[in-house]
Amino acid sequence: MIGVTFSGGPFSSEQALAFTVSFIITALLWRIYFHRAGHVLAEAIRAARSPGVLGESASWTHLAIVAGVLLTGVGYQLVIAHPYGQSPLGWMVFVMGGPAVFLAARARFEYEIFGRVSRSRLAGVALLLALAPVAMLLPPVGGLTLSGLVLAGIAVGDAARARGRPLEQPASPL
Repeated sequence: MIGVTFSGGPFSSEQALAFTVSFIITALLWRIYFHRAGHVLAEAIRAARSPGVLGESASWTHLAIVAGVLLTGVGYQLVIAHPYGQSPLGWMVFVMGGPAVFLAARARFEYEIFGRVSRSRLAGVALLLALAPVAMLLPPVGGLTLSGLVLAGIAVGDAARARGRPLEQPASPL
């Protein structure tokens, strides 16, 4: 989405900035998804008491994760096309809400795999929602950057907590 939007019009440094921030956010979403739980899904299903229940639940959770990614992608498209100017309220559904949906679903995924919910993901959801009114006061690329900073904080926190620790074994409550 970001490449198509970026290549579809005249090139500007403002759009290049929005493209770069969008690309970084995409990498952060990937990193947050695969951190720990994303690596052991197949093993968790094999080890689960009810593999079918876990598989079905994880399927629905992945649907919500994809919805968050798609919402975020729409935000990219809006911001790359119009990086500066006013940030309409409706855009915040995509720019801040998309990552919030992703993080909420990712928190559920962690519960499905490990039987716990990461506080950093829930804090990220709350922070994204709390920052949405602030983001509306900034140009659209500023709101997108705020969203990226929240995701970067989560990714850095994940890496710091995992440093030097072995991969956790799945302990699904399902």
